[in-house]
Amino acid sequence: GAFDGTHYFDFLFSGGFTFKYQLNKSLELETGLLYSQKGQKFISNSVTWTAPQGTTSAINRRQYEQYVYIEIPLKCNYYFFNQGPIKIYSSLGISGNLFLGKKTVTILENSKNNYSKAWSSDLTNIPLLEFGLSSGIGVRYDFSSTVYFKFEPTYKQFIRPLVDAPVSGYMYSLGANFGWFFKI
Repeated sequence: GAFDGTHYFDFLFSGGFTFKYQLNKSLELETGLLYSQKGQKFISNSVTWTAPQGTTSAINRRQYEQYVYIEIPLKCNYYFFNQGPIKIYSSLGISGNLFLGKKTVTILENSKNNYSKAWSSDLTNIPLLEFGLSSGIGVRYDFSSTVYFKFEPTYKQFIRPLVDAPVSGYMYSLGANFGWFFKI
C-alpha cells in the first residue's frame, strides 16, 4: 500500500500458484504455494497536554503491522451446483504458514497535521510455522473444456493466537480468491 500520511496497509494481498485434482464431478482437492500478507492496525486516542507557557499540543498515534508468510494451503472444494458452464462450490481447508518477516509503521501526528513515521522489523515471539483454517463459497465459470475462471470470497484464521496475553489476538482475514485456471 502507498503511504500518504493517512492510509497504510489498507489492502493486503496473497498471490501464487494453485494446483487442483478433480476426484469426481463434485469433489476437488486444491493445494499451492502463495505469498501472503497479513496485517493489523492500532489507533490510539489523542493525547493532549499543556506546556508551562500555556500552549496546548495534541498527538495522535497510529500503528500498522504487516506480517509476511509463505502459505501452503490444502483445501477441499465441494460442487453443489453444476449446470452448464456455471458451477457453485463450498470450500474448507487448512494451511501451513511459514513466517518470512514483519514490518511495523508507527505514525505520530500533531494538531497541525504534521506527522512522522518510524519503521521497525521486530521478529521476536513470532512462531516460524503457523497453521490456519479457511472456508469459503465460490463460483466457477467454464469458458471451454480447458479454461475457467473462479471467484471465491474466503474467511481465514490462524489456529493459535498471535498475541497470547490477557487479551488473545487471532490473525484472521476476509478476502476473495480469484483467477484463471488452465487444465493440463
